[in-house]
Amino acid sequence: PALEGVLPTLIEWSDERHPTDLMPDAGCRLVCLELIHSDATSVRRQLQALNMSKVVEVGVCSSEEAPGLRAVIQTPWGERTIEGHWPE
Repeated sequence: PALEGVLPTLIEWSDERHPTDLMPDAGCRLVCLELIHSDATSVRRQLQALNMSKVVEVGVCSSEEAPGLRAVIQTPWGERTIEGHWPE
């Protein structure tokens, strides 16, 4: 995949309501979403084209490190970080 899959997949919902509108509120909120890649400039350029550059952060890793994602979520039990990297 382009840029090792760090770019978001866009989904067009068939209904004008978002599926999360039907879910009960669990008290969790996304604080930060970071895309980590060795070519941060290309990632930023793609995010700008998608009009997402202000809502997603871009982190840099070395070319020897695997790209990945990091999400910080505020939960009723405090902030939690979920992180994953692509296999090399």
